[in-house]
Amino acid sequence: MKVLSFVTAASLGLAVVLALPGPAPTADKEPAGKEAVNDLAGYYAPDGGLHVFFRNGDGSIVELFRKAGAGSDKAWRSNDLMAEAKAPKAASAPTAYTMKAGRLGKTLSHHVVYRGTDDQIHELYRQTDAKWEHMNLSAEAKGPKAAGQPCAFASEDTDVQHVFYRTSEGSLIDLFRRWGSTDDKKWHLNDLTVEAKAPKAVGDPCAYLEQTGLVSTSDIEHLVYRGEDGTVYELYAPPKSKWMHKNLTTEAKAPKAAGEPCAYHTQKDDIQHVFFRSSEGALIDLYRNRKDTRDTAWHSNDLTAEARAPKAVGNPCAYLEKIGTLTSATTQHLVFRSEEGQVHELYLRTKQPKWMHNNVSSSVKGPRATSDPLGYVEKEGPIQHVFIRTPENGLYELYHVPEGTDRGWHGTDLTTALKKS
Repeated sequence: MKVLSFVTAASLGLAVVLALPGPAPTADKEPAGKEAVNDLAGYYAPDGGLHVFFRNGDGSIVELFRKAGAGSDKAWRSNDLMAEAKAPKAASAPTAYTMKAGRLGKTLSHHVVYRGTDDQIHELYRQTDAKWEHMNLSAEAKGPKAAGQPCAFASEDTDVQHVFYRTSEGSLIDLFRRWGSTDDKKWHLNDLTVEAKAPKAVGDPCAYLEQTGLVSTSDIEHLVYRGEDGTVYELYAPPKSKWMHKNLTTEAKAPKAAGEPCAYHTQKDDIQHVFFRSSEGALIDLYRNRKDTRDTAWHSNDLTAEARAPKAVGNPCAYLEKIGTLTSATTQHLVFRSEEGQVHELYLRTKQPKWMHNNVSSSVKGPRATSDPLGYVEKEGPIQHVFIRTPENGLYELYHVPEGTDRGWHGTDLTTALKKS
């Protein structure tokens, strides 16, 4: 998300949804040229590709990509998507996701959405092996001007694309496109704040799908965000129903949020998770067990205290490491940046009694992170990938090999590939 967006995001193959790393750099402080600014977005694509997207100092969206796995043909390459698609400049970090072939037989498509300097929502998209193209979603849907960074996902269960964003007035807008045979396939608009009678948003939202599992019989759409008083709210839409809202902070008796939330749904055991940073730097997990009919309420867990981890700055990124099919093991991961600029990982394996902590930067002696990390898993291995921006506005990759002689965390400087864009 995001994938990865991530997630959201992303890490689930649906969306990578990232949040801003504290105060966003102002235009006069941003480097001019090809360096990476703002946070990163990316995903592992179903066709076996690894992708990372970012906005550079010129306002262009740049893509780094390579084939998954290891080998001499797995070098990172770069591409300036703005130049290829002849798209307007970006004012926000991007969000990225893929859309698999659905019930109508579509091919795999890649999507990157961002807020332009005109405060409209723009999309860069391409089919497999095709060139990137551009579309102004705000213009087609006649949407209000955007503030902040959008988030997005595609529901393969319903063949619908969604792009969500916040307006300057704090409303949450859903731009959606249906691929059903009876629909016009154009982008449409829905004001979710009005429909759900929900409080205004002050931060960027995070979107995720509660996928069909042990309890859910169809995908349920979720949007979580931070309200004006630091409360975490949820907007959700069951199949064929209107959007509704819920106050997760009150129900879970959780502390106030200081940053933007990220979230995912563990399909194997039907548990929803929403993570955020408190004003004290603690990472909080709001969770709801959908299959436990005795208690389906939201609860709160201080992961920093449980894992004895350092305080977090910025916003965390959550992703799932799935091994095998639906009934196989799933490891949960939460990566974040500490006050020293190091990348840390909180993880929870199946049947593990509590969350554990690992200092990833220390393991690889990597550079200091100046952005929130982006994390996701590729199926080949499965290998974990975590990407950060460095003090020189370069890019650095932390990756984990689970077995073999190369087992453990490693680091790669992606600045060489970055300079080729």
